[in-house]
Amino acid sequence: MQRGTARKPTHDDLYYDDLVVFRVEDILFKVPRRIFEGTSGVFATMFTLPAGDSEVEGIHDNNPIQLPPDISAFDLRSVLKACYPIYPLGSCPADLTKNEWLSVLKLATMWDYRDLRKRSIERLDALDLEDIERIILGRRFHVSAWLVKSYEALARRDETLTEEEGGLVGVGTVCQLAKLRELSWHFARVATPHRTIISGRDCFDFTSAIHDMLENELREDEDYEPPQPPQPLQPSQWRNRVRI
Repeated sequence: MQRGTARKPTHDDLYYDDLVVFRVEDILFKVPRRIFEGTSGVFATMFTLPAGDSEVEGIHDNNPIQLPPDISAFDLRSVLKACYPIYPLGSCPADLTKNEWLSVLKLATMWDYRDLRKRSIERLDALDLEDIERIILGRRFHVSAWLVKSYEALARRDETLTEEEGGLVGVGTVCQLAKLRELSWHFARVATPHRTIISGRDCFDFTSAIHDMLENELREDEDYEPPQPPQPLQPSQWRNRVRI
């Protein structure tokens, strides 16, 4: 009886991974390459194009991909935890902490991981960030929705910014918020004389004013959605609007 020829095994489409080695803060990370290939052309190019006559980086520990110094081991570990969670079989993966999600947002923004950036913003939104912190982070990571939301909250509130808050957000933001408040009070005095000044101020369109004021900065967010054009006003509504 003739013995059959052994069949050559094939690679599974999902669970046969090439690994890549990163070096961050003198720490080596060895993880599946597809985590990065599937989300960013930056790494896909890096994996396939060696520099000059040298070999492709990231193949083994002696020639890792060196990430820049503004990326910490904590940052990369947080991204890996979000994309490649490791937990005991049968247990539920633990959610990331606030600082971990901030690191995820940092690298997702830097590397243009659109889906991961969106997920990190959603998770941070659920943590109810303070308005001052949201402005600082929204400006750092170009999150337009955070800027609009917190500018409106701070402009609407009865109290002006404290000295400490002003120091955190900077003179420019303090002046912008002061202008928004003045516009709202002017609206209350001029456009709604039949109301009390305070209730008339509540009718001011803070959102549109903020979009106009911060338009250039808001557009730095690739996911920025400008407000929809307002519907034509009926004559009975004319007294309730003022041009900014």
